[in-house]
Amino acid sequence: MKTYTRDATTRNATSGVFERITSSIGNKFSQLANIVASIKNSTETFFVGSEAKRQQNINKICGELILRISTKIKDDEYEILDAKKLNNIGRISAKLTHKILTNEVAKLVCLIKNELLNQADNFLSITEGHPDKSVNIMLATLYQVDQQVDEDIKSNTNFGYGSLLKLQISEVINNKFIIQNNNPMMKKHDMITLLKDINKRYQEEIELLKGNASDKINSKL
Repeated sequence: MKTYTRDATTRNATSGVFERITSSIGNKFSQLANIVASIKNSTETFFVGSEAKRQQNINKICGELILRISTKIKDDEYEILDAKKLNNIGRISAKLTHKILTNEVAKLVCLIKNELLNQADNFLSITEGHPDKSVNIMLATLYQVDQQVDEDIKSNTNFGYGSLLKLQISEVINNKFIIQNNNPMMKKHDMITLLKDINKRYQEEIELLKGNASDKINSKL
């Protein structure tokens, strides 16, 4: 009887030690996993940047573009558009803050175009537009730019922008996005009509972005 008790006690003690060791190892692995996850998140943030920063830069670029294609520069002339720079491969930064007046109009157009062309989701709802608000802001911006270009062409003003900008805008809206209509009772939309609706929905925000850009540009000129 005593032997059985001693053996049972030994087994219980051994089992307790094993459980403590297992628990300790489990805690260490859990801590290690947390450290690895933290390092991964930090690395992703370093290389990819903050999504909030990216959206902030999109807003600044859209506001600046709308303002600069519709106004003259210091010498009472419109900015010359470099066609070659419209086809670069740059993307809107998610790390660095966009500085007003550090890029040409061609670069601003190129950044918005590439950002839209690289969207994984290419469906637009006729009621909501794109599920990503920043994409809707960029689409609303392109529509407003397109309308400004039409006015310039009609008045033979700033014609250099006309064909180039309309070509860039057409490349994005006609070759990238697809209108999705799940309600057969609703009227079909063409792309320009849908962009007009998106622009109308975000008009107040677009004007605010344009005003912010104007304040910063005027302070630099």
